[in-house]
Amino acid sequence: VTCRSCRSPCLNCLSSTACTSCLAGFLFNQSCVITCPNGKYPQTADSTCQNCDVKCLTCYSLTSCQSCSTGFYLFQSSCLSSCPTFYYPSVNMCLPCTLPCLTCLNSTACMTCQTGFLSQKVNFTCLNSC
Repeated sequence: VTCRSCRSPCLNCLSSTACTSCLAGFLFNQSCVITCPNGKYPQTADSTCQNCDVKCLTCYSLTSCQSCSTGFYLFQSSCLSSCPTFYYPSVNMCLPCTLPCLTCLNSTACMTCQTGFLSQKVNFTCLNSC
């Protein structure tokens, strides 16, 4: 049996091309990488790349998304299929409606208004008097 050293940046390996762990400063993702690819995040405890939640395109951890997969909207580090009240979907993220909108299509088009305001369906605005 002939022992051969692993090729840097591998720390341990099965062969010259098959790493099983990496030197400090590298992450293991079937090979040694500097950063994890989209859909994975760095797990510092064991220096590996772990899968993000399927709704996340990129993430900080399993439960904290940085950006979302198609069809989902980023809201407070989570990826949602629709935005909550007071927010509207815009380019894969939920943005706040402008007050006094309760629900809106975008930053200027109100669908419903907060209590005390009248909804103008013609021009999608909220008025505090007729």
